[in-house]
Amino acid sequence: MKKRAVVLMLVPVAWALGSCTGGRVIDAMTPAPGIGIGEQLTGEGLLSAEVIYSRNPIIARYDRFEGGSSTPSRDAGEIQVFGDDETWMIERYRIPRDESESPVLERRVLLAEGGDGSVLLRESTGGGRNLTTTFDPPVRLAAPLMREGESFEGSFKPLVRDASGDRNDNGDGSSKVTYLGRQRIETPMGEFDADLMMTELTFDFGPVKIKRTARQWIALVEPGRPMIVAEDITERQTVFGFATTDRTRLAIRSLVR
Repeated sequence: MKKRAVVLMLVPVAWALGSCTGGRVIDAMTPAPGIGIGEQLTGEGLLSAEVIYSRNPIIARYDRFEGGSSTPSRDAGEIQVFGDDETWMIERYRIPRDESESPVLERRVLLAEGGDGSVLLRESTGGGRNLTTTFDPPVRLAAPLMREGESFEGSFKPLVRDASGDRNDNGDGSSKVTYLGRQRIETPMGEFDADLMMTELTFDFGPVKIKRTARQWIALVEPGRPMIVAEDITERQTVFGFATTDRTRLAIRSLVR
Protein backbone atom coordinates (compact mmCIF):
# COMPACT_ATOMS: atom_id res chain seq x y z
CA MET A 1 0.00 0.00 0.00
CA LYS A 2 1.32 3.42 -0.93
CA LYS A 3 2.72 5.45 1.95
CA ARG A 4 2.97 9.23 1.89
CA ALA A 5 4.89 11.62 4.10
CA VAL A 6 3.24 14.68 5.58
CA VAL A 7 4.05 17.68 7.73
CA LEU A 8 1.97 18.11 10.86
CA MET A 9 1.76 21.32 12.86
CA LEU A 10 -0.31 22.21 15.83
CA VAL A 11 -1.62 25.71 16.33
CA PRO A 12 -0.66 26.64 19.89
CA VAL A 13 -3.22 26.77 22.66
CA ALA A 14 -4.63 30.28 23.13
CA TRP A 15 -5.35 30.32 26.82
CA ALA A 16 -7.34 33.54 26.85
CA LEU A 17 -9.64 32.73 23.93
CA GLY A 18 -12.75 30.69 23.47
CA SER A 19 -14.28 28.55 20.66
CA CYS A 20 -16.58 29.05 17.75
CA THR A 21 -19.99 27.51 17.88
CA GLY A 22 -20.59 25.71 21.17
CA GLY A 23 -21.88 22.25 20.32
CA ARG A 24 -21.64 22.33 16.52
CA VAL A 25 -20.06 19.28 14.95
CA ILE A 26 -17.04 20.17 12.79
CA ASP A 27 -16.06 17.89 9.91
CA ALA A 28 -14.20 18.01 6.60
CA MET A 29 -16.94 19.94 4.79
CA THR A 30 -17.72 22.53 7.48
CA PRO A 31 -17.45 25.94 5.74
CA ALA A 32 -14.39 28.07 6.58
CA PRO A 33 -14.88 31.65 5.29
CA GLY A 34 -11.78 32.77 3.41
CA ILE A 35 -10.76 29.19 2.50
CA GLY A 36 -12.15 27.60 -0.66
CA ILE A 37 -13.07 24.09 0.48
CA GLY A 38 -13.48 21.78 -2.49
CA GLU A 39 -14.16 18.13 -3.18
CA GLN A 40 -13.01 15.17 -1.14
CA LEU A 41 -10.37 13.21 -3.05
CA THR A 42 -9.78 9.50 -3.34
CA GLY A 43 -7.38 8.28 -0.67
CA GLU A 44 -3.88 7.16 -1.67
CA GLY A 45 -3.11 4.67 1.09
CA LEU A 46 -1.55 5.35 4.46
CA LEU A 47 -0.67 8.77 5.78
CA SER A 48 2.82 8.72 7.29
CA ALA A 49 4.29 10.96 9.98
CA GLU A 50 7.84 9.75 9.36
CA VAL A 51 8.82 12.98 7.62
CA ILE A 52 7.59 15.87 9.74
CA TYR A 53 9.33 18.94 8.40
CA SER A 54 12.01 19.69 5.92
CA ARG A 55 15.29 20.09 7.80
CA ASN A 56 15.72 23.34 5.90
CA PRO A 57 13.91 26.34 7.44
CA ILE A 58 10.58 27.21 5.83
CA ILE A 59 8.65 30.46 6.26
CA ALA A 60 5.20 31.20 4.80
CA ARG A 61 2.86 34.21 4.82
CA TYR A 62 -0.92 33.91 5.16
CA ASP A 63 -4.09 35.91 4.79
CA ARG A 64 -5.78 35.98 8.16
CA PHE A 65 -9.54 35.82 8.74
CA GLU A 66 -11.33 36.50 12.02
CA GLY A 67 -14.75 35.36 13.22
CA GLY A 68 -17.15 34.63 10.36
CA SER A 69 -15.64 37.13 7.91
CA SER A 70 -14.36 36.09 4.48
CA THR A 71 -12.47 39.39 4.15
CA PRO A 72 -8.80 39.25 5.22
CA SER A 73 -7.94 41.23 8.32
CA ARG A 74 -5.51 44.15 8.12
CA ASP A 75 -2.68 42.10 9.58
CA ALA A 76 -1.21 39.01 7.93
CA GLY A 77 0.00 35.81 9.54
CA GLU A 78 3.39 34.13 9.29
CA ILE A 79 4.59 30.66 10.29
CA GLN A 80 8.30 29.89 10.65
CA VAL A 81 9.57 26.31 11.05
CA PHE A 82 13.07 25.36 12.16
CA GLY A 83 14.21 21.79 12.81
CA ASP A 84 17.12 19.70 13.98
CA ASP A 85 17.59 15.93 14.19
CA GLU A 86 14.93 15.36 16.87
CA THR A 87 12.79 18.47 17.39
CA TRP A 88 11.08 21.31 15.54
CA MET A 89 10.35 24.84 16.67
CA ILE A 90 7.30 26.51 15.16
CA GLU A 91 6.94 30.26 15.61
CA ARG A 92 3.77 32.14 14.71
CA TYR A 93 3.77 35.86 14.02
CA ARG A 94 1.24 38.59 13.35
CA ILE A 95 2.57 40.82 10.57
CA PRO A 96 1.20 44.41 10.79
CA ARG A 97 0.12 46.01 7.52
CA ASP A 98 2.13 49.07 8.48
CA GLU A 99 5.68 48.09 7.50
CA SER A 100 7.10 50.50 10.09
CA GLU A 101 5.75 48.21 12.82
CA SER A 102 7.66 45.09 13.87
CA PRO A 103 6.21 41.57 13.56
CA VAL A 104 4.61 40.31 16.77
CA LEU A 105 5.54 36.83 18.01
CA GLU A 106 2.24 35.29 19.12
CA ARG A 107 3.21 31.71 19.91
CA ARG A 108 6.21 29.37 19.99
CA VAL A 109 5.63 25.59 19.93
CA LEU A 110 8.11 22.76 20.48
CA LEU A 111 7.43 19.41 18.76
CA ALA A 112 9.53 16.25 18.93
CA GLU A 113 9.82 12.92 17.18
CA GLY A 114 8.52 9.96 19.12
CA GLY A 115 10.60 6.81 19.27
CA ASP A 116 8.03 4.96 17.15
CA GLY A 117 7.88 7.59 14.40
CA SER A 118 5.00 9.55 15.91
CA VAL A 119 4.89 13.34 16.47
CA LEU A 120 4.70 14.77 19.99
CA LEU A 121 3.77 18.18 21.38
CA ARG A 122 6.06 19.04 24.30
CA GLU A 123 5.59 22.72 25.04
CA SER A 124 3.78 25.88 23.97
CA THR A 125 4.58 29.49 24.93
CA GLY A 126 2.69 32.68 24.16
CA GLY A 127 -0.59 34.49 24.61
CA GLY A 128 -1.21 37.85 26.22
CA ARG A 129 0.42 36.75 29.50
CA ASN A 130 3.28 34.89 27.78
CA LEU A 131 2.53 31.65 29.63
CA THR A 132 4.39 28.40 28.96
CA THR A 133 2.42 25.15 28.97
CA THR A 134 4.30 21.87 29.36
CA PHE A 135 2.39 18.71 28.40
CA ASP A 136 2.95 15.63 30.59
CA PRO A 137 3.17 13.24 28.91
CA PRO A 138 3.73 14.96 25.56
CA VAL A 139 0.60 15.01 23.43
CA ARG A 140 0.64 12.62 20.49
CA LEU A 141 -0.27 14.66 17.42
CA ALA A 142 0.33 12.04 14.72
CA ALA A 143 0.66 8.28 14.68
CA PRO A 144 3.39 6.70 12.52
CA LEU A 145 0.73 5.61 10.00
CA MET A 146 -2.93 6.63 9.69
CA ARG A 147 -5.79 5.61 7.42
CA GLU A 148 -8.50 7.99 6.28
CA GLY A 149 -11.11 8.32 9.03
CA GLU A 150 -8.80 6.90 11.69
CA SER A 151 -8.42 8.73 15.00
CA PHE A 152 -6.65 8.24 18.31
CA GLU A 153 -7.13 9.74 21.75
CA GLY A 154 -4.95 10.51 24.77
CA SER A 155 -4.81 12.29 28.11
CA PHE A 156 -2.20 14.58 29.65
CA LYS A 157 -1.47 16.99 32.48
CA PRO A 158 -0.96 20.60 31.33
CA LEU A 159 1.45 22.49 33.60
CA VAL A 160 1.27 26.27 33.11
CA ARG A 161 4.07 28.59 34.23
CA ASP A 162 4.59 32.33 33.88
CA ALA A 163 7.67 34.08 32.46
CA SER A 164 9.45 33.92 35.83
CA GLY A 165 8.99 30.15 36.00
CA ASP A 166 6.41 30.24 38.79
CA ARG A 167 3.55 27.78 38.50
CA ASN A 168 0.42 29.52 37.27
CA ASP A 169 -2.02 26.63 36.94
CA ASN A 170 -2.32 22.93 36.25
CA GLY A 171 -5.20 20.64 35.49
CA ASP A 172 -6.31 17.79 33.25
CA GLY A 173 -6.37 17.52 29.48
CA SER A 174 -7.39 15.20 26.70
CA SER A 175 -6.69 15.00 22.98
CA LYS A 176 -8.23 13.48 19.87
CA VAL A 177 -6.60 13.54 16.44
CA THR A 178 -8.38 12.44 13.24
CA TYR A 179 -7.09 12.08 9.69
CA LEU A 180 -9.98 13.30 7.52
CA GLY A 181 -8.43 12.30 4.20
CA ARG A 182 -7.53 14.27 1.08
CA GLN A 183 -9.31 17.45 0.02
CA ARG A 184 -8.90 20.04 -2.71
CA ILE A 185 -8.78 23.65 -1.45
CA GLU A 186 -8.29 27.10 -2.93
CA THR A 187 -5.97 29.68 -1.31
CA PRO A 188 -4.48 33.03 -2.39
CA MET A 189 -1.35 31.11 -3.43
CA GLY A 190 -3.35 28.71 -5.60
CA GLU A 191 -5.12 25.36 -5.50
CA PHE A 192 -3.79 22.43 -3.47
CA ASP A 193 -4.68 18.77 -3.01
CA ALA A 194 -4.08 18.59 0.72
CA ASP A 195 -4.17 16.14 3.60
CA LEU A 196 -6.65 17.26 6.25
CA MET A 197 -5.94 16.68 9.94
CA MET A 198 -8.24 17.64 12.81
CA THR A 199 -6.90 18.05 16.35
CA GLU A 200 -9.20 18.47 19.35
CA LEU A 201 -7.79 19.48 22.74
CA THR A 202 -9.71 19.95 25.98
CA PHE A 203 -8.39 21.50 29.20
CA ASP A 204 -10.00 21.41 32.63
CA PHE A 205 -8.62 23.89 35.17
CA GLY A 206 -11.53 23.63 37.58
CA PRO A 207 -13.61 26.79 37.04
CA VAL A 208 -11.91 27.35 33.66
CA LYS A 209 -12.56 24.89 30.85
CA ILE A 210 -11.23 25.15 27.29
CA LYS A 211 -12.09 23.18 24.15
CA ARG A 212 -10.07 23.79 21.01
CA THR A 213 -10.48 22.34 17.52
CA ALA A 214 -7.99 22.90 14.68
CA ARG A 215 -8.43 21.74 11.10
CA GLN A 216 -5.19 21.90 9.14
CA TRP A 217 -4.71 21.33 5.42
CA ILE A 218 -1.15 20.21 4.61
CA ALA A 219 0.36 20.01 1.11
CA LEU A 220 3.63 20.29 -0.78
CA VAL A 221 4.28 23.97 -1.51
CA GLU A 222 7.46 23.06 -3.39
CA PRO A 223 9.00 19.67 -4.19
CA GLY A 224 9.95 18.03 -0.90
CA ARG A 225 8.60 20.94 1.19
CA PRO A 226 5.29 20.20 2.96
CA MET A 227 3.59 23.03 4.83
CA ILE A 228 0.22 24.08 6.24
CA VAL A 229 -1.61 25.74 3.35
CA ALA A 230 -4.75 26.55 5.34
CA GLU A 231 -6.15 26.13 8.82
CA ASP A 232 -9.36 26.77 10.71
CA ILE A 233 -9.09 27.14 14.51
CA THR A 234 -12.07 27.30 16.83
CA GLU A 235 -11.93 27.64 20.60
CA ARG A 236 -14.37 27.84 23.47
CA GLN A 237 -13.47 28.95 26.99
CA THR A 238 -15.89 28.69 29.89
CA VAL A 239 -15.19 30.51 33.16
CA PHE A 240 -17.62 29.81 36.01
CA GLY A 241 -20.23 28.86 33.42
CA PHE A 242 -19.75 31.95 31.22
CA ALA A 243 -18.57 31.05 27.70
CA THR A 244 -16.55 33.17 25.27
CA THR A 245 -15.87 32.27 21.66
CA ASP A 246 -13.22 32.86 18.99
CA ARG A 247 -12.44 31.63 15.48
CA THR A 248 -9.38 32.33 13.32
CA ARG A 249 -8.36 31.05 9.90
CA LEU A 250 -5.21 31.25 7.77
CA ALA A 251 -4.85 30.72 4.01
CA ILE A 252 -1.38 30.66 2.49
CA ARG A 253 -0.43 33.66 0.34
CA SER A 254 3.28 33.12 -0.41
CA LEU A 255 6.54 31.55 0.66
CA VAL A 256 9.08 33.88 2.23
CA ARG A 257 11.78 31.22 1.96
